[in-house]
Amino acid sequence: MRDDDQRPNAAAEAAFVGSGGTVIAWRDGRCLEQELFWSLPAEAVREAIGRAVDLMGEELVDDQIKWPRATRMTMKRSLLSAEAERWGQNIG
Repeated sequence: MRDDDQRPNAAAEAAFVGSGGTVIAWRDGRCLEQELFWSLPAEAVREAIGRAVDLMGEELVDDQIKWPRATRMTMKRSLLSAEAERWGQNIG
């Protein structure tokens, strides 16, 4: 199982598959966090973010949501607009 935002060497992966291995990767260049955000219902996203804030604090969680790709997403935007963002709408 691997993220798809940083793909391994194609020859190495082909050799792994050729020797009987199975690759499970997220879709379309996504990392785990992106796949979860885009796949879970909005309420589950809000609950996960809320739990992360309880454990790690608001500032750290917000920094993690914004990193690594300088996304347009912030924690507050995630909490307020998870469903709208999922469907590609621009929320100001």
